[in-house]
Amino acid sequence: MEAAAIRFRFLDAASAQLAFDTLEELGYEPVYDGHYRMELQIHVEKRDLTSAIEIAEVHSGTLVEAGAMTESAIVNDAYNIDLIPIPAHVINEDWADDDRYAWAASSHDDLAAREEDAMGWNDDTNQFPGGIHI
Repeated sequence: MEAAAIRFRFLDAASAQLAFDTLEELGYEPVYDGHYRMELQIHVEKRDLTSAIEIAEVHSGTLVEAGAMTESAIVNDAYNIDLIPIPAHVINEDWADDDRYAWAASSHDDLAAREEDAMGWNDDTNQFPGGIHI
């Protein structure tokens, strides 16, 4: 997935260098864009967008363009797919390799410990009341 980024054009290379140094010092990931080192692309994924814009504007930067968002970026922004936690106890690849989970006693089948039997639901109707009620 593409990282969210914004681009700025500066009046001269010295201003771009000052903005680059400030942004890099604050933990952003700026990248020079263009041949004359007068444009910066600033990756703002999980960063403060307002601060990045203010720093660029203080150093005479102007916003060049806002890139079109991909479909996956729109879905991620709308539903925060990357923020859905998957607990470690759900993903256990080592269970398949562990013989304790594959072992079954020959005296009973896999249906012996069904939830219905454990809860005492041994009737034919599965606790569904007979008759028609209107």
